[in-house]
Amino acid sequence: MTVKKLPELFLSKKAHIKHRDRLAHLLQIISEREDIPQSVISAANRRVDAINNIRGKEEELADMIKSVYSNLISIIITEAEVYPKAYYEKQMLWICLTSIGIPLGLIVWYISGNVFYAMLCLLFGYFVGYFIGRYKDSILKKKGKQLDSLYIYW
Repeated sequence: MTVKKLPELFLSKKAHIKHRDRLAHLLQIISEREDIPQSVISAANRRVDAINNIRGKEEELADMIKSVYSNLISIIITEAEVYPKAYYEKQMLWICLTSIGIPLGLIVWYISGNVFYAMLCLLFGYFVGYFIGRYKDSILKKKGKQLDSLYIYW
């Protein structure tokens, strides 16, 4: 089973064109990789059919394209266990920033009364998450479970 191509969508705004190109690139990656299961391919085809059937304003079409893109990324992650580049880097960065950096910064700010030390704690949480995420991404790359040409756009 092959992945259906995204139809020629005539969009006027530059941001909408960028989202369409990202989705077309994702569909191309799905069709080229051998380790993508048939369930992901059929889900991609159903979503492309849904985009083809939408009749409405350009804003509705652009929202549909964005939701299909994020939905396909989550399906690829859960079913194929293949991750986009810098997936864990972005996740762990924000998790550690919010769970380590901000609480530690507030505590240090409350104790010392100096905002500079609170900012250092935020940086500490940021870098801890960054390095943990980079380590987890390097493990994925060694296993061959990382899509090098695909980034997640939050």
